Amino acid sequence: MLKIAPPFLLTAIMLFAALTATAQETEQPPFVESTGEATVFGVPTEVSFALRHTDQGDTLEAALNAALVFESAFKAALASHPAQPLSFELHGPVVIDPVLPAVESTVVLRFGLSSLSGGQQNLTAFGVLCDGIRALAEAQGASISAPQLGIAQDAQDALVREAVQTATENAYTAADSAAKALGAPILTINLVQVLETVWNDPAAGHGIMPNLRQYACTASVRVLYELGN
Repeated sequence: MLKIAPPFLLTAIMLFAALTATAQETEQPPFVESTGEATVFGVPTEVSFALRHTDQGDTLEAALNAALVFESAFKAALASHPAQPLSFELHGPVVIDPVLPAVESTVVLRFGLSSLSGGQQNLTAFGVLCDGIRALAEAQGASISAPQLGIAQDAQDALVREAVQTATENAYTAADSAAKALGAPILTINLVQVLETVWNDPAAGHGIMPNLRQYACTASVRVLYELGN
């Protein structure tokens, strides 16, 4: 048989629970908050080139057929080129002017830089690669954009981890000073919040980035430290 506690007993239990919760809230350990920033450097591991080709015709159908001819010719030329890319992407054709009419195709070539990331000979090799891709583009009647330096995903992740770790270490000095002013030692890190990660925009004085010798990641963090009594 189910027995129901008297109302006054239920009230007492609820009051005790509320008082216990209030006491626990007031006994939360003190905290101090600090922010930190750090820039770390690596080297680019890849370079990408974007080539664009425009085809026109008396009709849109003719322009699109011309774009297909360009695609076949470019693939054949690339297959015999001395520099073979890590990846090859073909985008389009897209209609850029239905009245003219005209369409545009974009080719993105990505090359590895494992042997081109520093030193005079490697800089020369990078120049040879750029000249070769420019000649390939010109032979196919395409324009070419400036080379875009980048890093592989695993190297990118490693740089972010290093930047966050260093920024967290840099945040400690201000937190330690605040803790000493409060007369309480820092016991542990309670929270690390990454506020921002920025690529190739470090503090002034590091030069233009990215470049063949330097690729930068800047991280900003917020750190919450638990203090002792």
